[in-house]
Amino acid sequence: MSRNWAIAIGINQYDYFKDLRYAVQDAAAMRDFCCDEVQFEKVYYFADDAEDLQLGRDKTFRAQPTSDNLENFLFDRFENKFLKPEDNLWFFFAGHGKQLNGRDYLVPSNANPRKLERPGLAVRNVTDRLRRSGAGNVVMFIDACRSEGTRDGRGVGDEKQQGVVTMFSCRSHESSYEVDELRQGVFTYALLQGLRIKGEGNCATVERLNQYLQVQVPNLCKAHGKVDEWGNALQMPCTRIEPMSKSHLILLTKQANPTDVNTLKMDAQEAELENQFDLAMELWTRVLAASNSKLDPQAINAFGRIALKREKFEQNLPPQTQPITPSQPFTSRQSPTTETTPPQRDIEFLPIISNKTFSFETVRINKPWIVMKRDQREAEYFPIDLGGSMTLDLVKIPAGSFMMGSPDGEGYSSEKPQNRVILKEFWIGKYPVTQAQWKQVVTVLPKIGQHLKSDPSYFKKDNCPSLVVT
Repeated sequence: MSRNWAIAIGINQYDYFKDLRYAVQDAAAMRDFCCDEVQFEKVYYFADDAEDLQLGRDKTFRAQPTSDNLENFLFDRFENKFLKPEDNLWFFFAGHGKQLNGRDYLVPSNANPRKLERPGLAVRNVTDRLRRSGAGNVVMFIDACRSEGTRDGRGVGDEKQQGVVTMFSCRSHESSYEVDELRQGVFTYALLQGLRIKGEGNCATVERLNQYLQVQVPNLCKAHGKVDEWGNALQMPCTRIEPMSKSHLILLTKQANPTDVNTLKMDAQEAELENQFDLAMELWTRVLAASNSKLDPQAINAFGRIALKREKFEQNLPPQTQPITPSQPFTSRQSPTTETTPPQRDIEFLPIISNKTFSFETVRINKPWIVMKRDQREAEYFPIDLGGSMTLDLVKIPAGSFMMGSPDGEGYSSEKPQNRVILKEFWIGKYPVTQAQWKQVVTVLPKIGQHLKSDPSYFKKDNCPSLVVT
């Protein structure tokens, strides 16, 4: 069985920032849920009035959430591994959060806004310390950016954290609201509701919990008047999953169903097929932890099989070559390769301006074409500078899977059998390539391999899609 540990931090009283009302209550509610309802082995609790923490026989930590106390705890407790890949480590923070110089910061009780850039407060550094625990499933719940008034700058949520799942209470340009009727923050209230669901529709996996929060947090905002002038919710949670394979990881093993375990098995098999042996081993370990029996035969066989594959794969590795780096994006006239091939001439790669995010709305309709549900979503994109004041926006499509074909009793015979398609992460144009963009790419970049017509479309208009191009 897997072991479960957690850290819960709540701050109401600040020396230099606006005091909050229910952050401590939220952290206490998360502590009580972990201790009493799902029986976590250990929960470290930091709050304004929390009792000292005992770490071993001779080590005591002050549990008031000041900069020094939090930094010392994270440094000392997480200096060495004490958990295993099948174990879970949750980190919950309720309080203020700020973004400074492109980095996300959690704000301790004594933080000074003029001296916020202390290494121990950066979310990136907190993540690094948590990963040192050795737990294979590190999940961060960040209920920050709390404000009822004007905001000075952006909140947390933009910066990517490697190797962990991070659920933010809102997007970086939004506020995270506290509600007197609930005596809690909206996000934490919804989070605990979701984690408590039993049976069908539970939120035992990262993916299902995220879907639940995407619906429930806006609904609570609307129910308690946290809306704009058009009636839209002012708070939308944001989840960062790195890598995307962690979206199927199981948060609460006792609530997991056989489908959850089978999905993990499929992810493990896919990783093995792609020679991602470390990821495959981690996923199979998670399968064992989530299974009712430690002797899942598929997992046991997989460990031996992967060990043999890894040995054979490493013996047959070709001489090391120089890969194309991520800072050199592929243009429409280049193909990715891991071999160093002398180019026909010097290539000037198109510059990436910077990664950004944009918001969009999805709707669900029924057969009479009535909108039944609206969801606000967010996606990452980056614009490529084509020169001549022209850009090309590429949108990130995360890795995932979908069922292709029609189920039994529906569709045509050519649409069967239904099967699951697994896709890697890829980038695609936000809009169809215009004739002006195509002409700019063809005329600016050097010719590689074959001649391309700069103006192949039957009808001519710069802002219309380019035709006869694949």
